[in-house]
Formats: sequence, structure tokens, C-alpha cells
Amino acid sequence: MKDKPTLSACIPAGKPVLDYLKEKSGERHTKLEAYCDLLDKASAGYVSDALKKLDVELQPGQFAVTITDLAGCWHWHRATVRSFLNGLEDLGQIRKSSLTRSYIITMAETIPDGNEAGKNKGKTINPIIDKVDTALSEWVFGRLSGEECGRACQRLTDTETPTDTNQGTDDLPEDRKAAYAENCRAIMESMALASVRRVLHKYRLGSTASLAGFFNDVLAEDWTLMPEAMETLAELVIDGESESLELEDKQTKETFHALCKPFKTLLAGRMEAGNGNK
Repeated sequence: MKDKPTLSACIPAGKPVLDYLKEKSGERHTKLEAYCDLLDKASAGYVSDALKKLDVELQPGQFAVTITDLAGCWHWHRATVRSFLNGLEDLGQIRKSSLTRSYIITMAETIPDGNEAGKNKGKTINPIIDKVDTALSEWVFGRLSGEECGRACQRLTDTETPTDTNQGTDDLPEDRKAAYAENCRAIMESMALASVRRVLHKYRLGSTASLAGFFNDVLAEDWTLMPEAMETLAELVIDGESESLELEDKQTKETFHALCKPFKTLLAGRMEAGNGNK
């Protein structure tokens, strides 16, 4: 008898469907109820009361919680909570980042609509880079030192190097050498972006009032002038100079240089809200 074909397609089961399928069976949560609770916490950017003094920085789809907090909410044993979270992580539904006696939990990304699915179609997922990005995110927010982050990257690149420590990467077969070089470049790209995010993180609480005042008073709230002004600020921040200011008077140059700091604050807010433009 031939085996029946299995269904390999993605089943569209959003939060409303999961809520519909829940069956309340007393105070103790079912696994489905516990999973829905994780989704709710991620949606709300939940931070456990025990962690609010730590100034935890969260990205969209993340929340910070303790095992004790979840055990009390779900009426489970702490060991059961740990086992459940480990099972979800093995299934790729969550990713845990350890804090002191707690976790930042990232729920698996969802594709909101067909347009987004089309953008991701055909893209190759590199599991090494995913792990690197996790380590880099910890570094950005100060939970890992630069050395610790570097060691994590080293361990990951070591998976592409020979086991013989006396043998260099030049002696790798061509296909492995190319894969190793590609991984190194991808890691450096991620590290470059993380470095920018780490520096900008210092400006996240700054004031943008002077930039708003420039838009209102100098540009007379004319949005057609704002892109060029923003480009000039971007050039000053990245290059330290801008050709568009070469013929301007001293006061104009000083004004733009003074606006660089609030520009960084705007950029920090945008990048922390959505990890930059995608």
C-alpha cells in the first residue's frame, strides 16, 4: 500500500483562529492557551515587573519575562515551563536570549500579507547569520561585550574551517573556501549595521526639537525641501562634509552641523523601532 502524500503547505492559522480553538479547562493553561499568551505578550511588548528596573530594550515581536512569571500565570511547574519553551525553540517558534534569571523571547516572524511573501520568495536563509545577528543584537544593547560577541562570531566561522589548526583557509577546497568567504562577508555586513545601531543607541533619548524648529521656521514646513536637507545631514554624519554646503555662508553651515545630533536621534528611533528600512 502506497503512503499517502503529506500536506507540506503552510496552514494559515492566525491569532483569531488560535483563540477560537482554545478550550478553557480550569485555571491551568493548556499548551495552546500558553502559546497564545506568549503571542499576546509579544504583541504588547510585555516586560515582567521584576525586570522593569533593568531598562530592557525590546524589538518588535519581543517580550521580557521570568520563568516564575510564566509559571504563575499558567499555573504550571517551572520545569514544565522550561520544557515547553525549549520545545517551541526547537520547532523554530521562539528564540530565547538569556538575561539574569530571565529571558527576552522573540516570537517567530510572521508574513503579514502576500506582498511580503513575494519579497522573501527565493531568498536563502543562512542559519549562521541568524545566530550572528542574535549575538550582535545582544552587543548593541550592552548585554554582551565586544570581545564576547567576537568570540561568538569566531565559533560560527570555525565551523567552516579545517579541523587541523595548522592548516589555513587557503588550503580549503574551492567550494568550501567560497562558502567561508561568503559567510565572512555576510558577518561583516551584519556587524557593520550593528555597529551603527550601537552608536546610534546612545542618541535615542536626545531631543529633536531643533530639527523640528528648522523644518517649521527655516523651511516654512515645505516638505519638498526636506529630502535635500536630510541628505545634507546624512552626508555630514557619514562623510563629515557635504558638497551642498560648500557655497553656503558660515551661519548656514553651523546650523546644519548643529542639526546632526537631532538627526542621529531621529535615526536611532527609526532603527530601534523597525531595525532600519527593509
